[in-house]
Amino acid sequence: CGPGNNGGDALVIAQKLHEIKQQVSVWMLFPNVNPTDETKAALKALDSNISVTQLNPSNTEEMYRLINATDYIIDGIFGIGKIRPVEGRLKTIIETINHSKATTISIDIPSGVNAANGLIKGAAIIADYTLIVQAYKIGNLLHQAKDCSKKNILVNVGIVTDIDQPKHELLTTNKNLKIPSRKHFSHKYNYGNTLVVGGHKTMPGAPQMAALAALRTGSGLASLAVRENERMYFLNTANEILVKSYDSNPTDLLGNYHSYVFGPGFGKEVGNKEVLIALLDDEVPLIIDGDGIALISEVNIPKNDKAIIITPHVGEFAKLIGKTTQDVLEDTTHLLIDFTKKYPIWVLLKGPTTIIAENGNLYFVEAGNPGLAKAGSGDVLSGVIATCVMKNLSTLNALELAVNIHGKAADLTEEQFGEEGYLASDVIQNLPKAVALYKPSK
Repeated sequence: CGPGNNGGDALVIAQKLHEIKQQVSVWMLFPNVNPTDETKAALKALDSNISVTQLNPSNTEEMYRLINATDYIIDGIFGIGKIRPVEGRLKTIIETINHSKATTISIDIPSGVNAANGLIKGAAIIADYTLIVQAYKIGNLLHQAKDCSKKNILVNVGIVTDIDQPKHELLTTNKNLKIPSRKHFSHKYNYGNTLVVGGHKTMPGAPQMAALAALRTGSGLASLAVRENERMYFLNTANEILVKSYDSNPTDLLGNYHSYVFGPGFGKEVGNKEVLIALLDDEVPLIIDGDGIALISEVNIPKNDKAIIITPHVGEFAKLIGKTTQDVLEDTTHLLIDFTKKYPIWVLLKGPTTIIAENGNLYFVEAGNPGLAKAGSGDVLSGVIATCVMKNLSTLNALELAVNIHGKAADLTEEQFGEEGYLASDVIQNLPKAVALYKPSK
């Protein structure tokens, strides 16, 4: 137990365990820090038969022995308030807990994880279970947090929250996200036509994966637009993908399309900005990925009903807004809120938990696995999004659906190949199985 209210919660648990005849030992880790009033009250309410020990230099080894001999450890060291850097003896205690065979249960958030951003401050408990009180905290979801809790359990304790706060919502399985069955009396244009603009002689695979992902997710057609002087590098493109080229006039690209993907493997050639401007002027949804993201700050973003979606990872977003990657890691949510209030853009920030941001509202989607941290995964996701935004869904629901389909396809691929060895192209092969899970019959 620590001195804050998280420690008080742990003390209440100790009392409850004692009442059901469990053998309980309590260790107070900060004897020189004045506890909160709630923690003082919980300490006073403990049954006198419960062993309570104040940690000091002379009994530290005794604590280590107990940690290694116990069955369960309740982590009430730090809660969601400001936490001190974990170092010295406290760091050794946490590392001893992590190396023990005990089942570890954290209250609200594993100690050592910053509740505001999910970053570890020196060291953190690796919990088997985290009992999240009332509502997820940002730090339960982002960055390093998912590596610190094997299973999160939400505990409703009846706390009333302020409904006037900006919308921060964890999107779990949405039963209303359904892909309509295809009709027998239909043709390819009924299911959307996607154009992927990208590719470079050094990265010819990126736009092709996006186009293939769009087809595997259900798009009726997918085309690839490449520079005329680089067409030779795309001669082996999959038979199902149409390849067109352009030269000096990017408006030649525009046509009978229902979504655009701009940027995968595009490089940093002169003239890329003019292509983006042409696509922005068209009325259909536009997904901007890869090398296209950096160009957002150089163009005027139209304010209309057109869905403009960028799909950066943390480093790309940091570069776009003129911050360091560490700046974004430490203040992810506020920077996303500020950016989306300033620009009429949907941001899909890729990470362990994907964040969908628009006009200051944040939506969190937990999907996929660490094997997605591999070249090409973002290109595949862009193609999935390109198909989903052509469905009869709101932009939010389309993005939620895309992230879930992509994540489920990755999970299916992990089952086949394991976490380490699968490729982005393997995920493409499992997209149809993932899509099938969102058909009405499922």
